[in-house]
Amino acid sequence: NDLVVTLRNLLSAPPTTIATAILHIPPTPGDVVELHKHYNSATPPSPIFLRDPQLLYWLLNNIFVPSDKNKNLKQDLKEKYLYLAAFASSARELTNGEIDSSQVDSTFTTLKKLEAAVSRKGATTTEFGSIVKEILEYMDTPVASMALIFWIKHILRDTSFYEKHFKHHEVPIPHLLLEEIAFRHPYQRTHVFNAFKAELESNSLKLTPEIMLGLRQQLLDRMIYLIQLGFVIQVVSYIEKQARKLDEKLLIYFVKK
Repeated sequence: NDLVVTLRNLLSAPPTTIATAILHIPPTPGDVVELHKHYNSATPPSPIFLRDPQLLYWLLNNIFVPSDKNKNLKQDLKEKYLYLAAFASSARELTNGEIDSSQVDSTFTTLKKLEAAVSRKGATTTEFGSIVKEILEYMDTPVASMALIFWIKHILRDTSFYEKHFKHHEVPIPHLLLEEIAFRHPYQRTHVFNAFKAELESNSLKLTPEIMLGLRQQLLDRMIYLIQLGFVIQVVSYIEKQARKLDEKLLIYFVKK
């Protein structure tokens, strides 16, 4: 029955009340306000129209990945972004056309708490360890774990996390969080794998060759964990394709493991 509802909506155009706003990707702040007004009303449109991956990822990126474009985003607008993400991921349309939004508020609250935790001063550096317990709690909500993937990728890509915190004998906390997401949410394993691939292929880190080798060995360990979870073909195919580019020591390490 859910499939029938989904197909019906996919084959229909968005209601005229949201058509302009929903078709703009990325949407303007005005589009977000307009969408929020309709989806926060007593008779919201179908959530299917919010489920364009580009739109959902854009909403999450704008809140959880700091940039010059969103650094001055006001809190009330942030919450509208989060509400739309919550609605897209947790509301559902019933066969009679009614919208069941009973899970939206709890999802919205989780996203707000997660955003507050990762925005805390020092969250990406000295205080990282102090927010892990909270993060693990919020991670059970799929859209929150997706937001975490974006945030973790930002930490690893856009900050000097490895240069300041990587130790050869310790698994970095961001890697452990990605592993936990892969364990809890099978449908997000591709996103986790892509994050590990990006780190393995990165040449922009200011690390000594020895430390870089240690980091890449750890990333291979994370990929091996994905194999243990059943994500076999994707990982093995990737390593085969990368064989000529990878250091021979890394290939030997992977095979032995």
